[in-house]
Amino acid sequence: MAVSEVSYKSPSSSGSSSNEASLFNTSFYPLNVHLFNSFLGLSKNFNVVHINAQSVPAHYSYLFTSLQYCNIHAILISESWLKPSLPSTSFPIPGFHLLRNDRLARVEGGVAIYLRAHISYFILSSSPQPPPNDAVEHFSLEVSFSYSKLLLGVFYSFSLNVDYFSALGLLLDNFINNNKHTIFMGDLNTCLLRNDHRSRKPTSTIESYNFNITYL
Repeated sequence: MAVSEVSYKSPSSSGSSSNEASLFNTSFYPLNVHLFNSFLGLSKNFNVVHINAQSVPAHYSYLFTSLQYCNIHAILISESWLKPSLPSTSFPIPGFHLLRNDRLARVEGGVAIYLRAHISYFILSSSPQPPPNDAVEHFSLEVSFSYSKLLLGVFYSFSLNVDYFSALGLLLDNFINNNKHTIFMGDLNTCLLRNDHRSRKPTSTIESYNFNITYL
């Protein structure tokens, strides 16, 4: 199975670097154009994007405009900021089902997946809410695509101080052996370019399962 991936961080009023701000300046570099070009000619691939949305409700119109016509099969979202009181029908993207693991007790957080409506799936795992202090928020599916099964998951670590490393290893242990094709994307609040404990530990954990880390 061939896979194509793209990852982004949503625009926000604060906390964005100049590079992030320029990437999301729609007058300069429209996201829908970039995604269309990125996945052009890849109709046989399983095409996935990850977005740190920093609130689906606040950026819904932007997501709708940018993603609805692209050749994408799954949209993995960290920091969805969705709550049980907000129905999925309020944030539709045509042709997709919205599947969610909402953060409870706080405004931020939450993970979600927009999955093409024609793709069959079942939910493998979702983190408890609110998440423990030593774990990541996650949401994992097994999907069927092109006569193959694929493990698809989104992760989010809500703080630089969360020691999620052991929990990540246990989570991978539960699913990896039964899935030939696996894609995990998300925001672990970890800079893998730094040579420190917080970068080395998840890198060694991920590589111990013979995964490749895609730098985007």
